[in-house]
Amino acid sequence: MDIAVMIGEVGFISHKFIMDGITAMAGKRGTNVFLFTSEGWKYCSSHIYQEGEYIIYSLPDLNRFDGIILDLDSIHDETARANIIQRVKASNIPCVSINYKIDGERITTIRLENKTGIKDMVDHLVNVHNAREFYYLSGPLNNIDAVERKEAFLEAVSKHGIDFNQENIYYGDFQYLSGQKVAEMILKEDKPLPDAIVCANDYMAIGLMKILTTSGYKVPEDVIITGYDDSPMSEYVYPKLSTVVRDELKAGKEAYKTLERLIKGARHVPSYEIKGEPVYRLSCGCGNCKKKHKINIINALSEEKIFMENNLEILKGTTINFSNITSFSEFSIKFQSYIEQYDFDYFYLCICGDRDQYFTEIDALAAGNDIERDVHKYTKHGTIPLAYENGKWTSYMDFSMNQILPEECQMRRDGEYYLVLPVHYVNYCIGYCVIGNSNKKLKQRFISHLIIDINTALGSIRENDIKNTMFAKVNERWIYDDLTGIYNRAGLWQKFEPFLEKIHSENRKLAVLFVDLDGLKMVNDEFGHDEGDRYIKSMADILIHVSCPEDVVARYGGDEYILLTSYETPQDIEDSIEGIQEAISKFNRSDVAQKLSASIGYQKEEDFESIDIRSMIALADKEMYRNKRSKKLKNN
Repeated sequence: MDIAVMIGEVGFISHKFIMDGITAMAGKRGTNVFLFTSEGWKYCSSHIYQEGEYIIYSLPDLNRFDGIILDLDSIHDETARANIIQRVKASNIPCVSINYKIDGERITTIRLENKTGIKDMVDHLVNVHNAREFYYLSGPLNNIDAVERKEAFLEAVSKHGIDFNQENIYYGDFQYLSGQKVAEMILKEDKPLPDAIVCANDYMAIGLMKILTTSGYKVPEDVIITGYDDSPMSEYVYPKLSTVVRDELKAGKEAYKTLERLIKGARHVPSYEIKGEPVYRLSCGCGNCKKKHKINIINALSEEKIFMENNLEILKGTTINFSNITSFSEFSIKFQSYIEQYDFDYFYLCICGDRDQYFTEIDALAAGNDIERDVHKYTKHGTIPLAYENGKWTSYMDFSMNQILPEECQMRRDGEYYLVLPVHYVNYCIGYCVIGNSNKKLKQRFISHLIIDINTALGSIRENDIKNTMFAKVNERWIYDDLTGIYNRAGLWQKFEPFLEKIHSENRKLAVLFVDLDGLKMVNDEFGHDEGDRYIKSMADILIHVSCPEDVVARYGGDEYILLTSYETPQDIEDSIEGIQEAISKFNRSDVAQKLSASIGYQKEEDFESIDIRSMIALADKEMYRNKRSKKLKNN
């Protein structure tokens, strides 16, 4: 059985618990879990980079899955959420939505109830610790959890007859830093601290407590601080944080079990609720800190410190070495080295389209043209240039991207956990990565930063390819004559050496033909320069037509042309000149106002070691003038 999970910021501790619950149940059942996740960065702000992150949710063909689990409240973009809901309803597959109500016959909502724990916590603070004055630190109001917890707090203090001032509500974004900033704001206001500050999550509470304690205040003696979520850090800090157990692990397990029942055709239950329960610890004045518990915390933090240091070194090396990459071949070598260090079982770099499509787009962008595909969407077909499977590297070509991975890849077997993350440059969709059976100790934050490094490297390569293609196009235009489209004098010098090397590798010799138009001044004087330009271009077209594809045809001056060609016998040169004159005669037999005429001289290679192209051109020019004078004398 295959199920899809869509969740944001899976490195966030509460979201990680949900995934732990899902994968724990799925592993027992031999179910494949495809986790599509992104980094939403912040609740209260948006960035064009996030648009590139959210593209990942459009990748899967939901009809290929037996069911889907959603945690839409962790995906902070309204448009992304609306698109996901629309696709889920259109697919009509069984769905379990965590915390975000979606109406549908085959959709069940599992609610992590937010109010009971907050109300019980306020009751405890009032009844046990005689708290009467409160501040409240809320999460952002575009988040359902934040809204409900704030409402629960206001209802709880009102029940106790506390005249709460709404000005004492502060707002953060659920991160440590926002808690620290709120603490600094409270201290700056220079008003007495309340009896208790109730926070909407643990991270903000810990950030708040850190600033207050380093500023000389004691918790809980001077102020009680409480959190929500019961994250591991709530027990690592001192004093240990009083908080509310939300039990996301249970929510993840129940989400899987509910989805499994729906897939098997069980009766649809619209919603299921998990209540929060408070845990009273030292930060409110309850509990104690046993010596054994201290030792456990020290050991846990030591292990975490060692793990962080080791992986930060790898990540630092990745960031530094990926920062100046200019080609995909260089990226490939470094990429393989670092992926092996991270101890993944499987890692697939999936790229939109193929190499030819990539360079077609690069050429178009370099020329300032639009490209055919929507670069904010995935292509129908993709390639996997770098696939790491159980210690070996391989690649896969041309597979359907909505299948996520090709059928023949090693990871396609029962009971796997597929972590699918977007690869993009700002909001330009490059592809995605699939990570399988990743090291359980490897934190999602490290993986996310690794993907950011990959994004940056591939984006840099793309920009470098565009820049180099633009320079190449500029150089190409620089060596061509605007009027005739053939090489100009600069092009002649640039192409001479490669042409000479080629003909000598084929045992042929160099011949230089100098062609000069007859009567251009008369055409310009009698019919104007526009007609003179057509006269010049017609001769260039004839030379291109009669020359071999590898020959070099250049406009040397106003009405002068150089043809670099090759020969085996002197007769080959005479045949080339005769071919040009016959082409001129044929042109003149057509209905043209001005008849073409040209004088031609040539110089052939006598000794390869003594070739001087400029001298050969000068000698061919002299011969051309002798022929021109001879022609004039004959006509007179």
